[in-house]
Amino acid sequence: MAMLWFGIRPMLSGGGAPQSSGVGANPSDSGQPSSPETFSPMSWSAALAIPDYQKCYQGLPPDVQESGVDGIDLVSCSSEGAVDFYLHAVDVSKLQVLWSTSAYHQVDGTTPDGVVVSAADGDSYVLDARTGNVLGHFHSEGVRTSGGMLVTIDGSDPANHVVCGRKITDVGTCVWTKSGPDLSLGWVFGGGAWVDLGSEIVDVTTGAPASFFPQPPPNTTFEYDGPAKDRVVRMTYNGAQGAIQLWNTQTGTGVGPVASLGGIASFPPLIADSELPNYMVFDSDWRTLRAYSWQTGEQQWQTTLAPEFDHPLGKIYGNTVLVYSPFIQSPIGVLAVDAGTGEVTGQAPQGSLRGVIASVAYLDDGSTIAAVDATTLAPLGSLAYPEPDALISVVGDHVVAMTQSGQYYVLQI
Repeated sequence: MAMLWFGIRPMLSGGGAPQSSGVGANPSDSGQPSSPETFSPMSWSAALAIPDYQKCYQGLPPDVQESGVDGIDLVSCSSEGAVDFYLHAVDVSKLQVLWSTSAYHQVDGTTPDGVVVSAADGDSYVLDARTGNVLGHFHSEGVRTSGGMLVTIDGSDPANHVVCGRKITDVGTCVWTKSGPDLSLGWVFGGGAWVDLGSEIVDVTTGAPASFFPQPPPNTTFEYDGPAKDRVVRMTYNGAQGAIQLWNTQTGTGVGPVASLGGIASFPPLIADSELPNYMVFDSDWRTLRAYSWQTGEQQWQTTLAPEFDHPLGKIYGNTVLVYSPFIQSPIGVLAVDAGTGEVTGQAPQGSLRGVIASVAYLDDGSTIAAVDATTLAPLGSLAYPEPDALISVVGDHVVAMTQSGQYYVLQI
């Protein structure tokens, strides 16, 4: 789940909701389509050589992600066998490396207050994204970030796992703690409100138990997911069939019908945000997309997609759902689906979606990046990779190409 998210999430017995796949912030400027006449020609910036690239595993280009601070990207890579981990902070506008380190094992999360990293020995640190200086230190075997909070777990005592909720500005102090042999660290959901600890679900900020967490029937696998504290669904699997139901977090009961997902092998990603009146999910055939009301749980529409789609994903932009394959070489491209009716309103013939900035969606076909209107999918422009086999990423408000030779480029518009 690190570099390419395929939308297939493992089902967890006895609880443990994965991180919400609620996709899309529903940008406020989504009503203004772009046109080739108003869209500036694209070009790549000068190249920035990333240090230590020759020490990285050469089968993949380094990864690029947001740091939590505007204008600073994090570029990382591992040596072959993941023995060493190299982390660099890049000033996007100046094309400069601000700092570099090889003291840690991985990035666990990014926030405006710091970058959370962990070392191979189980110690975790909060770094200043601007300087790389250590702002805080704690011991943990797992970390989840949510707003200004961290949720960590220490399982050094198998008989008594300790979960701690910490403010990222004061990681040495536990705001709340839970302990017990059955606790695990699942995923944060509900717009960052809840964290799944396996045997219970608690409020991220206070640690208070969630009232909506009744135990499901025996031999049932389940998870909760949703984009906001009052917009949550429960998915269940009984060994043969999957199902989804709108869930009332005040009463701990289902709302409306239990909708079948078919004979699933894993829970499909929930396509939802905090503004649209419906949430959407794919059936087990990965071709039928259904929408259900956040008010009643009743089905609102269904759309059957082309069979060429392979485990498609969906990203919400305004009132449009952009449906795409995670595989770059997908023969079907990207579809625009009206979130209110299920009508297919546009199609880009090839490529996979990398992300949306303002009203422009960026597609990647393995050699070219294409800009299209995020609502209509009308073409706006295209540009070849700066080098073959580059990794294209939408990082915050800009597009980055990271090449096999360790060069970092920013798309100029």
